[in-house]
Amino acid sequence: MAGHYAGDAWKFVPPRGWSWYSDMVRAANATSGEPHPEDRLTKTLRSVGEAEAAKQPEDEAEAVEAQ
Repeated sequence: MAGHYAGDAWKFVPPRGWSWYSDMVRAANATSGEPHPEDRLTKTLRSVGEAEAAKQPEDEAEAVEAQ
Protein backbone atom coordinates (compact mmCIF):
# COMPACT_ATOMS: atom_id res chain seq x y z
CA MET A 1 0.00 0.00 0.00
CA ALA A 2 2.87 2.37 0.77
CA GLY A 3 4.14 2.07 -2.80
CA HIS A 4 0.74 2.87 -4.24
CA TYR A 5 0.36 6.02 -2.15
CA ALA A 6 3.97 7.08 -2.74
CA GLY A 7 3.35 6.97 -6.49
CA ASP A 8 0.11 8.90 -6.09
CA ALA A 9 1.87 11.60 -4.09
CA TRP A 10 3.70 12.60 -7.30
CA LYS A 11 0.76 12.48 -9.72
CA PHE A 12 -0.76 15.80 -8.70
CA VAL A 13 0.33 19.38 -9.29
CA PRO A 14 1.54 20.48 -6.91
CA PRO A 15 2.64 17.10 -5.54
CA ARG A 16 0.72 16.07 -2.43
CA GLY A 17 3.91 15.39 -0.53
CA TRP A 18 5.05 13.61 2.58
CA SER A 19 2.23 14.63 4.90
CA TRP A 20 -0.49 13.32 2.59
CA TYR A 21 1.47 10.14 1.86
CA SER A 22 2.15 9.45 5.53
CA ASP A 23 -1.47 10.11 6.52
CA MET A 24 -2.83 7.77 3.83
CA VAL A 25 -0.49 4.90 4.69
CA ARG A 26 -1.10 5.32 8.42
CA ALA A 27 -4.87 5.25 7.84
CA ALA A 28 -4.58 2.08 5.74
CA ASN A 29 -2.37 0.49 8.38
CA ALA A 30 -4.84 1.35 11.14
CA THR A 31 -7.64 -0.50 9.35
CA SER A 32 -5.51 -3.59 8.68
CA GLY A 33 -6.32 -6.80 10.49
CA GLU A 34 -2.65 -6.98 11.47
CA PRO A 35 -1.30 -3.41 11.56
CA HIS A 36 2.45 -2.87 11.53
CA PRO A 37 4.02 -1.49 14.72
CA GLU A 38 5.03 2.20 14.55
CA ASP A 39 8.78 1.57 14.18
CA ARG A 40 8.30 -0.79 11.24
CA LEU A 41 5.70 1.48 9.65
CA THR A 42 8.01 4.51 9.86
CA LYS A 43 10.89 2.57 8.34
CA THR A 44 8.66 1.39 5.46
CA LEU A 45 7.27 4.89 4.88
CA ARG A 46 10.76 6.37 4.59
CA SER A 47 12.17 3.58 2.45
CA VAL A 48 9.31 3.53 -0.06
CA GLY A 49 8.96 7.32 -0.06
CA GLU A 50 12.67 7.84 -0.76
CA ALA A 51 12.62 5.24 -3.54
CA GLU A 52 9.71 7.00 -5.23
CA ALA A 53 11.30 10.43 -4.78
CA ALA A 54 14.46 9.16 -6.48
CA LYS A 55 12.39 8.49 -9.62
CA GLN A 56 11.27 12.12 -9.83
CA PRO A 57 13.06 15.17 -11.26
CA GLU A 58 15.33 16.64 -8.60
CA ASP A 59 13.47 19.93 -8.19
CA GLU A 60 10.15 18.13 -7.58
CA ALA A 61 11.70 15.69 -5.11
CA GLU A 62 13.24 18.56 -3.13
CA ALA A 63 9.93 20.45 -3.06
CA VAL A 64 8.05 17.45 -1.68
CA GLU A 65 10.77 16.66 0.84
CA ALA A 66 10.55 20.23 2.10
CA GLN A 67 6.85 19.74 2.79
